[in-house]
Amino acid sequence: MVKFLNTSAAYAQIEDIIDKANIEIVLISPYISFPQTLLERLVYKDKQGIKTIVVCREKDSGKNLGNKVKADLKELSNLEIRFDVGLHAKCFYNEKSMVITSLNLYEYSQHHNREMGVLLDIEEDADVFNTALNEAKFIVTNAKEDTLDVKENRPRRATSKFNETEVQKRKSTLNNKRVDSSILGNVVREVKGIIKEVNTELKSTSKNKTGTEKVRAKTKTNGHCIRCDKSIAFKINAPYCRSCFKIWDKHKNKDYKEKYCHMCGKPNESISLNKPLCYSCYSEAHT
Repeated sequence: MVKFLNTSAAYAQIEDIIDKANIEIVLISPYISFPQTLLERLVYKDKQGIKTIVVCREKDSGKNLGNKVKADLKELSNLEIRFDVGLHAKCFYNEKSMVITSLNLYEYSQHHNREMGVLLDIEEDADVFNTALNEAKFIVTNAKEDTLDVKENRPRRATSKFNETEVQKRKSTLNNKRVDSSILGNVVREVKGIIKEVNTELKSTSKNKTGTEKVRAKTKTNGHCIRCDKSIAFKINAPYCRSCFKIWDKHKNKDYKEKYCHMCGKPNESISLNKPLCYSCYSEAHT
């Protein structure tokens, strides 16, 4: 159920949201000045490949707030910064929990202001969580994306070293698990089979508009972006919206865990570019 938070509890839950994120961290606050402890947690999650999205005001009373935020977050590789001149909402969430509060992500507010807020859980407060999530996504999507490359302020060697280390780590993991090449081959063939079947049915429907309702159900024309749930054309081999594809294209990890089924749009933790359909939609496509 929804939990009430005072100032200290709200800040503690924001730290918890960062610590327990498995896909991405979204921080929405007009004014941001990161305490060192929060920065350290964000850097730690960034090294695990967790993306951080920050939405704030770019300028206020002649001060350039955006530069301060970018300076604070210069060590993060998986970072997206957006600006909203009219932003007043304060919302912080990962894929499972969300804090909505009067608290700005500002160290001064933590120690001097009297704040209140609530904690939402995706399982215990599903309806409210999803309603709030949709509004938060609207704020993120409509905020102006930072056009300056934040990476230009980062040390090149440090970034390269991290990427090298991460690659070696993943190679080591694969070797330790001794992945059977035949299993990988079966996965690839299975995905290719899905793509081939859907493409065949799309061609069949275009040639024969009087086809059965069953074929029409399989050849959906409306799909969902597997990262942000935005409504897009249903293309099994292109399940991202334009914005999310640009982000994915930076790393090109086909097994990176996404959030939503491309066909039905329901949240699902097993979704990736290699497997863009949930089990139910996959089964439906094969019946």
